[in-house]
Amino acid sequence: RIDIDPNDYAAYFYLCQVYMQMEQPEQAIKYAQHCLDILPSEKKSGIDISFYYSLYHSIAMSYIALSKYDTAIDTIRKGLKLLPDEIDLYYDLACIGVFSNNFDLVVEGAENYLRVVDEFRNKYLRAGTRFVFSTSEAIQLTVEYWLMSGYIAKERLNDALKVWERNRHLLLNKPSFLKELLVNLERKEAWDFIKKAVLYLFENIDKKCVVIQYPKID
Repeated sequence: RIDIDPNDYAAYFYLCQVYMQMEQPEQAIKYAQHCLDILPSEKKSGIDISFYYSLYHSIAMSYIALSKYDTAIDTIRKGLKLLPDEIDLYYDLACIGVFSNNFDLVVEGAENYLRVVDEFRNKYLRAGTRFVFSTSEAIQLTVEYWLMSGYIAKERLNDALKVWERNRHLLLNKPSFLKELLVNLERKEAWDFIKKAVLYLFENIDKKCVVIQYPKID
């Protein structure tokens, strides 16, 4: 298709997706960026160009895979100027925060992700024709956990406790999250929070068979 028409932006879009699946991030970035560079205006094309803006997520994830976090953040910021409530880009921002131990980014990305997910569920047509990748229940729980960890790191324990209260029944199925959560709380000497978490686990341990290696607490 590209040989026939070098300006076939749709072909570049799908090449990016293929190279992402093949775990070749450099190629994915190359074709995604070229697609964005040659996109026609919406008036000229008569189509919803925002369909192709999911490429900002593809580019950001590719830079994350290359550990080029600053470049990924720049890409995310550009995408958010076009789509201020883009779920995937807020997920990417939280993801970078986790990988780089930047808890300001974790909180910014996770708070906005959860806000927009809630809005999209009430008004699901807001996504229009574009792809949205990061809305599964498993991903949402991961983001909730990231947010809780970010709040703990920033010593916003009351906010962290609110996240715990709305997710504690789901965390019973995620022993790895629970272990790391308790370790993070111990680092901050958040003993009241630990007591609430452990009491809840013991009260519900007969309902769910969960094996957790708890951190040592003196």
